[in-house]
Amino acid sequence: MYDTEKYLRLLAKTNKYQILYNNAKEIGIQIFDNKSDLTDVQLRFLNCLSFYNILYTDYALGEIEFIVFDNNIYEDAYHYYKNKQRTKDKTAKTDNTSLHKISDRNISQSQEYSWVFKKPAKRVM
Repeated sequence: MYDTEKYLRLLAKTNKYQILYNNAKEIGIQIFDNKSDLTDVQLRFLNCLSFYNILYTDYALGEIEFIVFDNNIYEDAYHYYKNKQRTKDKTAKTDNTSLHKISDRNISQSQEYSWVFKKPAKRVM
């Protein structure tokens, strides 16, 4: 990881910038002076803000424990896990035969991650 990325993540993780990001989304506060033609660093910072916004939202909902924030690897792993779950949900919705069904394999995989993620997958019948 480059030093720039490391510092962007540290800044995006702070309460100050998370508040600015949320207010920018809700009431249109400008984070940057330029409104268009954002630089690469600005785009990466916005990406980091969005990334941590998702993590903090899931923490507030009780889906993860605070230990996830202790290490960038945990944060990235949770984000990867969540994207995989979202992809599985999309494919399950498009397949009419498996709609609203979770296989035993998926449930056992979710339970493997219970040390970080509080809620294992629910069995829907």
